[in-house]
Amino acid sequence: MRLAWVLVLAGCAASVPAPVPPAGGLAAANGAWEGRYEGLARRIEGTGSGCQGQFGISDFHVTANRVSYGAFFGTIRPNGDAILESEGPIIDGRFNVGMFTGTIRRRADGCDYDIAVARAGP
Repeated sequence: MRLAWVLVLAGCAASVPAPVPPAGGLAAANGAWEGRYEGLARRIEGTGSGCQGQFGISDFHVTANRVSYGAFFGTIRPNGDAILESEGPIIDGRFNVGMFTGTIRRRADGCDYDIAVARAGP
């Protein structure tokens, strides 16, 4: 009788699916976010003479869980969230399936921008 229970329990354990990793956790672990990203930044706030309506982004890079853009550097969390810092301004946003969307905030010129970049290559 005990052998029968062991076989039944063994059969049940084999049919239980593995837990699903948190969103972005698998991508961060296997390097799926790595590469060079390109896109645009569009002004969402600020009217100073130095504020551009939009500008191109082409030097946004991810290596392992580290991200850089110009003078900005940060770490990608397992869920895809990232905060990039420099001397003053920050970029906060999230990686999701080959792209990053976020906001550049606290610039000295008072201009804030939404950014969207897509993976463009290795």
